[in-house]
Amino acid sequence: MRFFIHEKHDPHMGTSISKEYDVIVVGGGMSGICAALASARTGARTAIIQDRSVFGGNASSEIRMHICGASCHWGKKNALETGIVMELELENKYLNDSYNYSIWDGVLWSRILSQENLDCYMNTSMVSVDADEGHIRSIMTYQMTTEQAYRLSAEIFVDATGLGTLSAFAGAEYRFGTESSSEYGEKSAPDCEPMMLSSWRRARITNLQKVSLSRSMMCSQGTGGSN
Repeated sequence: MRFFIHEKHDPHMGTSISKEYDVIVVGGGMSGICAALASARTGARTAIIQDRSVFGGNASSEIRMHICGASCHWGKKNALETGIVMELELENKYLNDSYNYSIWDGVLWSRILSQENLDCYMNTSMVSVDADEGHIRSIMTYQMTTEQAYRLSAEIFVDATGLGTLSAFAGAEYRFGTESSSEYGEKSAPDCEPMMLSSWRRARITNLQKVSLSRSMMCSQGTGGSN
């Protein structure tokens, strides 16, 4: 006996779902988490868009890079992240004294999921931006696990993608690399010519935005860049 599936296509399948918020944060790393929590706590209807299955970015179980931006790996005395970051780290210390990264994922997930006024979209990639004269009206996203497209609108958008993807898609002017300490008088910045992105990151942006960079300059005094 031969078995086969005979289906009739539903014309309503595959259409996008539209939702409106006060604030939309694109990117679920530590900066995006803090921005989304801070926004929701003021009473603003907030959404956080994360293209991975866990929150935390480089600090998640996928990359396992501990939070050390302020102290530079404890090289700066009495320097550390405070505010929401410390709040999350204290919660992690209480629940996860062994600093297991998978449990840390759960700490971040639980805090976001329990936050009032905050919707989270996991495994959801931003695919396009609708912007008019410098004002972002909405973004199109696609959630891989549900195969559902969303059109998300807001008055305020926060670019926490790590590479400035939202800003670039919206047509904003941007620059690559790390500026010299002489440009803005930053003591912690390298004393060298502007450093361009590493080859792999340059290639990733080239594929996304078709951006061509003519050179890649490394600084002998140190390296830098955003996570």
